[in-house]
Amino acid sequence: EVTVGSDTKTDQIISATQYIENASNVAIKVGAEVTGTAAGNLTFATASTQGSRAPTTNSVFMYFEMDVADKTDGTADPTWATAYDSKSTKQILVSTKATKKADMLTLAAGTGTAAAATGGNAAFHLAGDAASTPTTAWAAADKADVAIAFTFTPTATPTATP
Repeated sequence: EVTVGSDTKTDQIISATQYIENASNVAIKVGAEVTGTAAGNLTFATASTQGSRAPTTNSVFMYFEMDVADKTDGTADPTWATAYDSKSTKQILVSTKATKKADMLTLAAGTGTAAAATGGNAAFHLAGDAASTPTTAWAAADKADVAIAFTFTPTATPTATP
C-alpha cells in the first residue's frame, strides 16, 4: 500500500508523476505513443496479474495514463483512474508493440511565456502490477523499459502582432 498525494494505492507499479507545460499562445492537442521493452524473463500482461487467476510467469501489467493538470508541483494533479480501462482516451496499455492514441487531451493556450492557470498542463504516469509469485523467481535481469513519444498539434493559428 502506497500513499500518493492524499490517495492510498495498492498498485504495485506507480511511477512519479511527470508534467508537460504549454506556455505557447496556442491551445494544443496532445497524443502519445507508448512502447515497452522487456528484458530477462519479463513479459507484458494484457490484464492485471492480481486476483484468482494470477499468472505463474514473470508478468507485468502496466499502463500509461495522462490527464490535464492545473499545476506542475503535485498540488493539483488529476484524480487517477483506479483501474485500466481499454476504452479510456487517457490510457494506453504498455506492450512490446507501439500503441498510439491521438488527441488524448487538449491543453489550454498559455501566455507565450507561461502556461494557462487552468488546463495549461498535462500530468502523466505509469501504473499497474506484477505477478507476485511466478514459478521462476524475479531476478535483477527482469526489467521493463517504457518509451513514450508525444505528439503536439496546434488547434488554432496565433494572431500575428505588427
